[in-house]
Amino acid sequence: MSQTGRMHAESPASGWLGRVFSWRPWARNSAARVRAAGTRIRLNLHTVAWFGLCCVMGYAGAVQSNGAAYLLAFLTGALGVMSYVYARANLRGLEVRVGASPVHQTGLGDVLPVELRAASGMTPCGIEVLIIGAAKSTFVDQIPSGQSVRLQLRLPAGNAPVKLLLRSAFPLGLLRAQRVVNVELTRHAVPPASGNLPLPPSHIQMTGAEGRSGARSLPSREGDDFAGLREWQPGDSPKHIDWRAVARGRPLLVKSWARGVSETVPMDWENLPLPADERAGQIVRWIQMCEQQGLSYSLKLPGQEIASGQGESHARLCLAALAELHAGGMTATETTKPVKVPASHEHRAGVPRGPLALLSIVLFLTALPLQDLVALPVLVMLFLSLSYRSLIAQPVRYRWLPLSVIVLGLAGVYASQGDLMTMEAGIAVLIVLTGGKMLESRTPHDFQVIAIIGWFLCLCGLLADQSITRSVLMFVSYVMITGCMVRFRRGVPGVWAPARLTGRLILQAMPLVLLLFVAFPRVSLDYLVRLGSGRTAVTGVPSSLDPGKVLQVARSTETAFRVEFPDGNMPANNQRYWRCVVLWDCQGLSWSRGLPMSYAPSAGRPQPGDIRQTITLEPHGQYWLPGLDCPLRGSDGRSLYQLSSERLLQSHDTVRKMRQIEVLSRPQMVWEPLPEYQRKAALQVPSSLPASLQKLAQKWRSGAANDMEVVQTGLEYLRTQGFEYTLEPGSYLGAGALEEFFLNRRVGFCEHFSASFATLMRAAGVPSRVVMGYLGGEMSMTGTHMIVRQSDAHSWTEVWLEGSGWTRVDPTAALAPGRLDLGLQNFLGGEEALERQRNSFLWRSMEQVRLLWEHMNYQWYKMVINFDGESQFGWLSWLGLSGLKQMYLFIICVFLVILVAGLLAAWLRRPARDLDPWQQTWRLFCRHLESLGLPARRANEGPLAYAERLRAKKPEVVELAQQYATARYGAAGNSVKAFEKAWRTLR
Repeated sequence: MSQTGRMHAESPASGWLGRVFSWRPWARNSAARVRAAGTRIRLNLHTVAWFGLCCVMGYAGAVQSNGAAYLLAFLTGALGVMSYVYARANLRGLEVRVGASPVHQTGLGDVLPVELRAASGMTPCGIEVLIIGAAKSTFVDQIPSGQSVRLQLRLPAGNAPVKLLLRSAFPLGLLRAQRVVNVELTRHAVPPASGNLPLPPSHIQMTGAEGRSGARSLPSREGDDFAGLREWQPGDSPKHIDWRAVARGRPLLVKSWARGVSETVPMDWENLPLPADERAGQIVRWIQMCEQQGLSYSLKLPGQEIASGQGESHARLCLAALAELHAGGMTATETTKPVKVPASHEHRAGVPRGPLALLSIVLFLTALPLQDLVALPVLVMLFLSLSYRSLIAQPVRYRWLPLSVIVLGLAGVYASQGDLMTMEAGIAVLIVLTGGKMLESRTPHDFQVIAIIGWFLCLCGLLADQSITRSVLMFVSYVMITGCMVRFRRGVPGVWAPARLTGRLILQAMPLVLLLFVAFPRVSLDYLVRLGSGRTAVTGVPSSLDPGKVLQVARSTETAFRVEFPDGNMPANNQRYWRCVVLWDCQGLSWSRGLPMSYAPSAGRPQPGDIRQTITLEPHGQYWLPGLDCPLRGSDGRSLYQLSSERLLQSHDTVRKMRQIEVLSRPQMVWEPLPEYQRKAALQVPSSLPASLQKLAQKWRSGAANDMEVVQTGLEYLRTQGFEYTLEPGSYLGAGALEEFFLNRRVGFCEHFSASFATLMRAAGVPSRVVMGYLGGEMSMTGTHMIVRQSDAHSWTEVWLEGSGWTRVDPTAALAPGRLDLGLQNFLGGEEALERQRNSFLWRSMEQVRLLWEHMNYQWYKMVINFDGESQFGWLSWLGLSGLKQMYLFIICVFLVILVAGLLAAWLRRPARDLDPWQQTWRLFCRHLESLGLPARRANEGPLAYAERLRAKKPEVVELAQQYATARYGAAGNSVKAFEKAWRTLR
């Protein structure tokens, strides 16, 4: 945008005469032309980091099929688009006005007056203004919309063309906007006053209407004849302005007086009896003398003649013409030499303590949930580094200290991880580098790097845990880090202004984020192997059974998986056995996998009575997949899972992300023959089995006619011999653990009963094995799905019976039948205590809150985390766009990005609001008159003049215009609302 304007600044010299002769005229025709080269966006290293981070987030979302990672990637990309739009609008909305005359300030040299006005609806922030070639720049914190700021920029030495450079990294520092304004001026220097010649003799000149000859009448000549009004010029006294004319909407006019006869001192360049190089200094001296004595003077130069006059503007006009003649008509020329531009505000400014402390707190809260992936000393090192930097607010003086912290941190990571190439080690190294960088950081550029690392740590938190609690924490941290980035680009103290702008950026980006989340084509990268797996958390039922392992799992109330029954045929609680692991190798109370995995034949078509389940599984770091006893098939919607001969579902890789599977189960399996290798494995008894237990098992066998009676005898033994089911069974260790439990203490958990019972069944000649999984489940508050927790972990026994095949036998059910109808915690709490607890208001309230949160967590997973290609296909089918190819989806996404960016850019370029309420209501009044069919107001027409023109058609307009002029320019008048109410009644 090209703007031309005039600006004047007061000089330390006393009076306008001192200002004139401390000035260096330089503009031909007393005007400065400003030409803007346009706003350009420059990429920097932060741009590269932003683009790489978007790619990494998208890659992580594709590998894990993680909708939250996709959401974070789209939000980061949308903020980059917002940053581009805001960066352009931040500088394009500025009107640049350069003063026609520079000011010479003592100790500074020539200073150029510059005015920046926010002409658009947004508030430009974080703008650096400098003259290319100058040593320093000026930083403007913000310019409120519709307002302006005036600067005094020091001019560099030499006659090079003047170029203004405006640059800004606002709002997020991801891009840098730059605008070059060429000020087309020719610099001339006024020679110093010299010479001792007296003033030339004055001439008598008529100044009446017939004798002025176009000469300007002089203002401020009280007592003389009034010569009329003329246009205001810089330097005229405000007390001679015709303010009444201003009130009527006319331009600034100045009253002037004229003598009938005036004396004029003629100054003629050609008639001076001096050498050519001394004439200019002598004329400057004469101009000073005439102004001091109040005499009018005229100036005649080769090719130019200035009529008689007096005052500041006349003196400037004469000196400018004299300076141009003295310079010999030379003008500045462009140079191709490189110019030195000082370091930007981003690389030389400091960071206030408030944003620094906030960023430190947010970074630590972001890294703290990663304690399951990184070692505790790494988090302690980060905490100490952040605390030191926040409290001291100054970077460390010695460069070796941050380097030492990084070296020690890397050594600690290697010692704890044993490798630096795994994913967990990479996150730990990143945290170490963040602490070291924080210690030596000084400028907004340094903190920008740390903030981008904070964005990446938010991604790491989402990959480690996809629950709604972790997701909310990471997204809140992401928004707060973004707020710190905005604050780094603003020099305005306070938190609320950056917070409001950050909220505006996020809200404006959300429509684009949601559109991309639904429409962006999903790419499956399941075949790619994740980097590292050393410290990934392993939860849920274990793959082997040792005394206390299942009990340790059952102490947790975390969710293991959620289940929906699409057909509505949900079995009773005592029939909800969720099968996960089968163990064959018997060592008394300890059992392990034993047999290699063998695969089952296809179960054929579904039959009536089969139960279909949709299971949403939390990540547990193992291969097993749960299924209602007994599974027939399992699928993730794209492919079938492996089904073993033990009726176990197995994943192709470890379950490291939330996963949704479809399982079909059949409560009563058809009898199948037992392979010989399985029979042999199911009868293997440990060689260290005590003789007392062997004798007991033989006693059970001798009194039974078949295997079923052996099983019934063993269960009756458990019911009648004082066995106790408890969460505090104590420890059973060593070779005599089985005998200690079964013959002496007889206190245990489900794992003790199932393991010992299966061992004795083998000793009695009945093939048996141990199964681990979950029992029961709890309905959600909405009744749409069931929640199975880790506390529902359970183990039971399976025995082989002729004619029936593998049959479930649960020793816990024989000993404590109430466990099958109640959850573990409720069963151990007792029926009476449980009833009292359920009747309390606090218990009911907490239960409702817990179930509500579980429901929200489940919906978060279904709608966000598990939003994959299949879910996208469902949305597109609902919209009737199921036939679109991925390429078309990508083109639609690009179009949406351009559309949203264009709409936002148009909104940001809206004109600034007029903050004057009287001006606003006057414009509305004029539009109302036009709607009535009256002529429109001219651009240069005042309120009273406009009303006079409409008097013939609408006399009432004159009175309304008079009310407006009196109220706005007079001492008192009606209020804005009263005036608006008056003109709205006009018809």
